[in-house]
Amino acid sequence: MGRHRIVQDPTEIVRSAYRLIDEDGYENFSARKLAQTLEVSHMTVYNYLGRQELLDQVVMMAFSQINEGLEADVARCKEDAEHPCRIFLAASERLFGFAKAHPNLYRFLFQSGFGATTKNPKVRALYSSGVELIRSAVPPERFEELRQDAYLFLVLLNGLILGFLAGRYGSDEDRLRSGIARGFERLLGPACGC
Repeated sequence: MGRHRIVQDPTEIVRSAYRLIDEDGYENFSARKLAQTLEVSHMTVYNYLGRQELLDQVVMMAFSQINEGLEADVARCKEDAEHPCRIFLAASERLFGFAKAHPNLYRFLFQSGFGATTKNPKVRALYSSGVELIRSAVPPERFEELRQDAYLFLVLLNGLILGFLAGRYGSDEDRLRSGIARGFERLLGPACGC
């Protein structure tokens, strides 16, 4: 294997790390495996990006994929001024779709604890951005009232999806969706007029 290959673009390293975590899981990810994939020495990887910076970039790439098209969902929910919290149902479908397509990446994002340990403010902001989805869709006094319930719903949603990935529902997507709908109705429905 040619170990003297030059990486032309650091994004190539991030994409390769993304694919490795997606395929093998974060627990099996290492600089050595990444270097083998890129056909470079493992020190070459860290000459471009430190481990923390590399993982931060993987998180940003994953959130970018999750959030792709979310602006259109937000716009539709803003138009429905009576039910702005429905954006959380749209977001739940996006998260669940991503989890089904990329279970190892989803676990890395939401189960590994990585988000809580990173010092990168951009990455930390991604983890708290879900609650911000309705900020511009509701009056400021209502936003503060809804913030805590929205956060609780997102925590519940994450737990339900991780449970699905762990096989707690078998492959019964309807049961998971029912749990999401019940959580939404109880936590956000009354406050949002849904």
